[in-house]
Amino acid sequence: MKVKDITKVLETLAPLDYAESFDNVGLLVGDANAEVTGVLITLDTLEAVVEEAIEKNCNLIVSFHPIIFSGLKSLTGKTYVERVVMKAIRHQIAIYSMHTALDNQLLGVNASIADRLGLHNRSILIPQPNVIRKLITYVPKANAEKLRKALFEAGAGNIGNYAECSFNLEGKGTYKGNESSHPTIGEPNVFHTEDETQIGVIFPKHLQSQILKALRQNHPYEEVAYEIYILENEHQHIGMGMIGEFETPMSEADFLVYLKEKMEVSCIRYSAFRGKEVKKVAVLGGSGAFAIEDAKRAGADVFVSADFKYHDFFRAEGKILFIDMAQKVDITVEEKLRALYDLQLIDSKIDELQNTRGELPLEVSDLEDEVEGLKKRHVKFKEELDELQAGIAEKKAKIEEAKALIKKYTTQQKNVRNNREYTSLSKEIEFQELEVQLAEKRIKEGKAQVDQKKEAIKQVDERKAQRDAHLKHKKAELDSVLAETEKEEEFLREKAEEYAAKIEERLLKAYQRIRSSVMNRLAIVPIQRGASGGSFFAIPPQVQVEIASRRKIITDEHSGRILVDAALAEEEREKMETLFKSFKA
Repeated sequence: MKVKDITKVLETLAPLDYAESFDNVGLLVGDANAEVTGVLITLDTLEAVVEEAIEKNCNLIVSFHPIIFSGLKSLTGKTYVERVVMKAIRHQIAIYSMHTALDNQLLGVNASIADRLGLHNRSILIPQPNVIRKLITYVPKANAEKLRKALFEAGAGNIGNYAECSFNLEGKGTYKGNESSHPTIGEPNVFHTEDETQIGVIFPKHLQSQILKALRQNHPYEEVAYEIYILENEHQHIGMGMIGEFETPMSEADFLVYLKEKMEVSCIRYSAFRGKEVKKVAVLGGSGAFAIEDAKRAGADVFVSADFKYHDFFRAEGKILFIDMAQKVDITVEEKLRALYDLQLIDSKIDELQNTRGELPLEVSDLEDEVEGLKKRHVKFKEELDELQAGIAEKKAKIEEAKALIKKYTTQQKNVRNNREYTSLSKEIEFQELEVQLAEKRIKEGKAQVDQKKEAIKQVDERKAQRDAHLKHKKAELDSVLAETEKEEEFLREKAEEYAAKIEERLLKAYQRIRSSVMNRLAIVPIQRGASGGSFFAIPPQVQVEIASRRKIITDEHSGRILVDAALAEEEREKMETLFKSFKA
């Protein structure tokens, strides 16, 4: 089985045509014709996921979220996205994403939520616009039934819970083929009238190509007349979110308990109770703040989604109950400090590896820029040389032209009839002689400039040869260093991302800000002999007690660094040393 065979099945469930315009779905990485050795299914394609796929011999990853979202301008490995793509390509692993194509399906993500909650009488919350197409065609009456059946089999004529829907009109069709025509009915160059049936059917847009294929294969005419319209009608089974009902209403408090149980979440956030029963529930998987007004218009008692911001809850206005069921697990201050210190130990290890390279990467980059500049200068000088040589050739041609005119005017002087003609020819001869002198002067100047340009090109080429040799040497030196450190750095960067994910965004930004502003790049330091490891200023005993309690994040007033107690620092250092040794082992 090939990759394209599996993606074809997936696209029958979630056609890519229904993904949102901002999204990036489908086969993102890999060869569609590759034979599949195994399939790994995941929410997000992270580096650890690719490693798992390699370990389990899976060369196809089916991911809900796309790893490539807004496009890649480079592939250097500087971001986790680039590293994932590079690793997948290196190991010939294909990556396929469904995301909003699945979100917009009746049996997609929101249907699963509705199933868990036991909602009945379901419908799409936000139907996707411009999904339905209408086909109108004209066929001989005798062939109408066969064509209708073929269109139905291709997927046309489905409206909600009804299939094989069409509208038919009887009428007269006329045509007259030219001498190159081969009419199925009638003769070329003869006007013909035929009893025809007008067939009208609707279909979803992703089926258009196979609908037209069925039309052409089953229509008897040489030239098939048809019309396709985009309808404003809403498709009942395609769109974002879902709304349904409980058979038996329940109180808002009971619904919260019920929701936590069914969705297996430990914590939820919600807006103020309305004091009314819950019967009609709207759901939308993922970040659903954009659908708040749609849920209110639909008359939902409750809107269940995730990633609501603080002010989003005020939009309920007492008309609806908003529930954010995104898992938000609070960690202790001690856990935050340990995660921060672990991250710093990893970052410091990466700094050590980069220091071993010294200025080599920068030197190589500068040399590459210089060589590229010399290449451009060579091209520029060569173009200028060609222009000079062309100018010299032009001046030589002008001299020959002037000499020819001088000879001509000299001959004409012998046959003049009066002094006026003679004087006029003499002036022409004098003018052409001046043109010759000027051209010779320009040629002399041009040759001097040519010699200068040739010398400049020679110097540029010599300089480039020197820089090329130096660049080759520095690249070899850098490659040697990279060969020793690249894999270890890749391992450390993966771990850095893993540990950074455990730290809240605000604290992580503070860590990065402090780290970038201090000389030794240590943003979090232990207390050593009663003083800050960053500034060496004494810390009051009371503050030391607070730091040792690990109940709040405390910074050094002199250096701005985050402070931890020595015991915590030693524990984490031992833990990370074990981690570092595990790679080398």
